[in-house]
Amino acid sequence: MAITDLSLQIPTLLLFDWHGTLVDTQDAMFEAMTEMLPQLEELDLVDRLLAEDQCRNADDVKLVRYVRIFRRLHPKILAERRVSRTDIFNAIFGDDVEAKRVAHEAYNRSYRNYFGRVTPFQQGVGSYLQALKALGLKLGIATNRSREFLDVELQTVDEGEWVAHIDTTICADDVSQYKPHPEVIYAALQTLDIPPDRHAWYIGDSYQDMVTARCAGVTAIFYNGARTPDEELQQLFVDHPACQPDAIINSFDELLDLLEQLQQRDPSVFCAPVAQHRPAFIEPPQPPPIRIEPDWHPAMARLKKPSAILFDWHATLVDTLDAMYHAVDDMLPDMRAKGLLDKLVDPALSKSEEDARLVEYVQSYS
Repeated sequence: MAITDLSLQIPTLLLFDWHGTLVDTQDAMFEAMTEMLPQLEELDLVDRLLAEDQCRNADDVKLVRYVRIFRRLHPKILAERRVSRTDIFNAIFGDDVEAKRVAHEAYNRSYRNYFGRVTPFQQGVGSYLQALKALGLKLGIATNRSREFLDVELQTVDEGEWVAHIDTTICADDVSQYKPHPEVIYAALQTLDIPPDRHAWYIGDSYQDMVTARCAGVTAIFYNGARTPDEELQQLFVDHPACQPDAIINSFDELLDLLEQLQQRDPSVFCAPVAQHRPAFIEPPQPPPIRIEPDWHPAMARLKKPSAILFDWHATLVDTLDAMYHAVDDMLPDMRAKGLLDKLVDPALSKSEEDARLVEYVQSYS
């Protein structure tokens, strides 16, 4: 566990993100994303994708480029499963609030086909929530999930046993803006008449959760359930030190470690000793296997010794561009007579804006 602020305030309230922190809804989320992303064209969102030179880091550049070309997530993201739909939309739309609102609404329509498949993100989460309540802490959930989904999933996970431990829940459709706007945290605090100060902790699994906590003026706790390596975490926050978390925990057991350290400073801070109520140790989530993605990193591909090498001709061994373009210019006027214009792909189904413009040009000038 890495604590970055040794002056942590004693919490009176622990607010949790939902997906990726308390629960795992990855299967449903990625199926909904797979259904939603091909709709970017009809949603008029392709032109609102973030310019690559405005992306926060190299990974976001790759994500925007892949979504722009293929209208789907790269297999590397699907395999590692470390990002949420909020992370994705913030990466590809940046500060365009209206574009993100449209994208979230489209995602929710798709998610209705898949939600309900929910499991605890870490084994024993229910026992940890029970222990936290026994210490006299208020517990809440502040999430970008829609109310219709959260209520069902909260009643579903662990057969609804968590409901008795949760004092408040605030969803995206209870407020006017999605995270990282702090409104979800403010609304949760207001329901419990708790001020937005450092005695309220927000625990989430993403950079955007830390931004949300900082904007709200509460303590930011990063839950590293995906077991992102330390060097990647450092890089995640290095360009934005103001969003650095106050503490990083890898499991709910480490959350209790953190509270026990605070109780050692002042034994009276909670209504019972932490050690008296903490569950037996449960192994934290394990990191996903390392994935090498050869189509993004061809130098890392594991190649076998060749028995033969075959080459493409044009643009590999030779340059025949002049002849090729002259031939295409001579051929295009004949397309209508040969009945080929009716066989052109619909511009709306093109893989990129450039392909769509090319098809429309050929249609107009052949």
